[in-house]
Amino acid sequence: MLFHQHNEHRLVFSRLVSLLQVDILGYIDFKILIILGNIGLFFVSVAVFNVFRRTDLNLYLFLPVPYLLFNFLSWSNMNWAAGALQNYYVVVFSLLAFIFFSKKGFANIIVSTLFASAATLTSGSGLLIFPVFLIWSFVKLTKPGMSLSGSSTLPKEPLIKTKFIFVILSTVLAVCLYFINHTKPRHHPSIFDSITSPLQFISYSLAFLGSFLQIIPVSIFVGLVILIAFCCLSYKKYYVKNPTVYFF
Repeated sequence: MLFHQHNEHRLVFSRLVSLLQVDILGYIDFKILIILGNIGLFFVSVAVFNVFRRTDLNLYLFLPVPYLLFNFLSWSNMNWAAGALQNYYVVVFSLLAFIFFSKKGFANIIVSTLFASAATLTSGSGLLIFPVFLIWSFVKLTKPGMSLSGSSTLPKEPLIKTKFIFVILSTVLAVCLYFINHTKPRHHPSIFDSITSPLQFISYSLAFLGSFLQIIPVSIFVGLVILIAFCCLSYKKYYVKNPTVYFF
């Protein structure tokens, strides 16, 4: 039951929390689940602040972050037990996965993989962490001085090739396990529709990037701005200066 498919997701985390509540209280209290889900936003803010304080930026630049996180645009998630547990904690686990992946040491790679697996078993989008790990590992393999400080004089991280192989194997394993007995929901369009309707795919992708504004034409424009900003960061090699923020 824990791994049973729900649409394209494997909602193991939400089901574990619900089962734990039943085991303790003897029943499901959706108010408690909603509160637990919204606590995930607090964990996100703590994790983001942890990344921010490792930079040389002034503290006042962090002030917009709480306003962006704790706003009512995501009211549907805030009042939805399943949505809060799924959509907030996948961000928590994803961010923790990237934080540990940015650290040196093989143990941190293992911990980051565990958090990536937790994100995958919280929401289907968590599975995308693994290909990001692959890209990040490849960049670290070719950019030996990459760090949060942006220093180019750091020595090459030891065992980087071993870690790269480990990431490849863990990615293959995660994808294979996730798609065991997986069936495409009937109401979901085929992935090939993005090939036959490229303009619709592009507009949908841009609208998704700017979806926090909830007005489709404006969301598409903002999504385009975000995409251009990301390209600029890539051109300036921000992945070398601050890989955690860049890949997240």
